[in-house]
Parts: sequence; structure tokens; C-alpha cells
Amino acid sequence: MTPPAPGTTRALPVPDGLEGQRVDQALSRLFGLTRSAAADLADAGNVVVDGRVRGKGDRLTGGSWLEVELPPPPGEPAAPRPVVGMSILHDDDDMVVVDKPVGVAAHPSPGWDGHTVIGGLAAAGYRISTSGAAERQGWCTGWTPRRPA
Repeated sequence: MTPPAPGTTRALPVPDGLEGQRVDQALSRLFGLTRSAAADLADAGNVVVDGRVRGKGDRLTGGSWLEVELPPPPGEPAAPRPVVGMSILHDDDDMVVVDKPVGVAAHPSPGWDGHTVIGGLAAAGYRISTSGAAERQGWCTGWTPRRPA
């Protein structure tokens, strides 16, 4: 199935395999949205089943007529920005270890427009890997040390 063009209304019968599923679960499976994005669509009144606006927790019936107003595409990714207070703890050919300030996200994500570790590293001249999902490129794992009691 070809993914729908964003910013458009999609109308289709509810597949039998989604019988009994919550609206947000079904939209997530049908259109590749996050559950929270699907719930936001329903909360905004953008989900209609058999002519009635439905909420995120409403259950679907197979064969019902589903109409969904999908969100427009997100804007361009934020330009890399330096992160004040981020320290490089280790740097070699394979990895970089950082100590990031509280409130700085590890990587970009839909809806986040604040500073990120990935953006801070890119702004500092580090080459960021292009493997993985677009919003997580270059990110491997995180670790938070336990503070002594």
C-alpha cells in the first residue's frame, strides 16, 4: 500500500482486521502515525466513522466507512545549533560520548523544536551517521549514571 499524501483526507472502509480496535490504534496501524499523533487527530475532530466524529478511544467495526484528515507534512528539520553546557567526554573514530544538560533532547523528533545532542554535535563539526530512522540518525544509546546516595 502506498503511504497517503500528508495534508489530505483519506476515506476507506475499516479493514476487518481492525475490528474492535481503538481509533488511535487503528490510525497508527493504517497510516504509520504515532499513537499520540493519531489521538491528536481524533481529539481535533479529524476522524469520522460512518458520518459521525469519533474520539480516540472509540472502537471500530470492520467495514465501517472511515474518513481521516491527515496532518500536513512537518517543516524542514531545524538547522544544527550549538548546545551551551554540553561537554564532550570522549571522542574517537567510532563514537562520541557527551554529557548533556537537562532539557536537551538526544535527537530530533516530531514536534520538538528545542536543542538536541545530534544538532549540537553537527554544529560542532561532527559527522552524523545517516543510518536508521530520519529523526534518530546518528543516535545509538543513552546512559544516565546513578548519583551516590
